[in-house]
Amino acid sequence: MPSPVLHASRTSRPLTPHAYWKKSRRATAFLLLLWFAASFGMIFFASDLEELYFLGWPLPFYALAQGLLIFFVCLTAVYAWYLRHLNQRAQAFHMQKNDGSNQHD
Repeated sequence: MPSPVLHASRTSRPLTPHAYWKKSRRATAFLLLLWFAASFGMIFFASDLEELYFLGWPLPFYALAQGLLIFFVCLTAVYAWYLRHLNQRAQAFHMQKNDGSNQHD
């Protein structure tokens, strides 16, 4: 019976530990860059956006108070989903490796 934890797509290939950490670090660096760009960009350009209003309030108010919070939650959700996908592919590699070593006994 297949493991209920393993849900990797049939088209995705198992990941070696080296490939897993490379993809994990790359995803972390990219998402941190997005986080920094959103934080710094919104604060840096807040005074330029003062003239824009959304529902009677200045756009920077919504963007800083609500928009960035929603963006960060979505960023965290994407990171969790992607790393779960990577973990499943790495688990598939370990399962194949263990299955291959048990067949020779």
